[in-house]
Amino acid sequence: MAGAQPMVLREQATGGLLGALFAEPRVQSVIPEELIVKPDMVLPGRAGVKQDPIEAVATVRCLRRNVAAVAGIAFLPGVQPDECASTRLNAMNSYAAPDDHLP
Repeated sequence: MAGAQPMVLREQATGGLLGALFAEPRVQSVIPEELIVKPDMVLPGRAGVKQDPIEAVATVRCLRRNVAAVAGIAFLPGVQPDECASTRLNAMNSYAAPDDHLP
């Protein structure tokens, strides 16, 4: 999370990684619906823009575009303080429709 890259570049980088990740199960005959995925949230760098709820929109949009149907998506706080990670998860849940089962 270091650096000052704009959110759009971080979303593109995360999307590229997720796209490559979900191309591989098809090659290996793995059933994506049986996977539990632990992706990163799309976040601005510490030196970048102020932390903003737009992060939730970027993360959900990135998941919708790049993640196949899976059994579950789990997030761990990583280097984020627990309260900050919880706030971001709540924002993502608020952004997604109540019956929205990502992707």
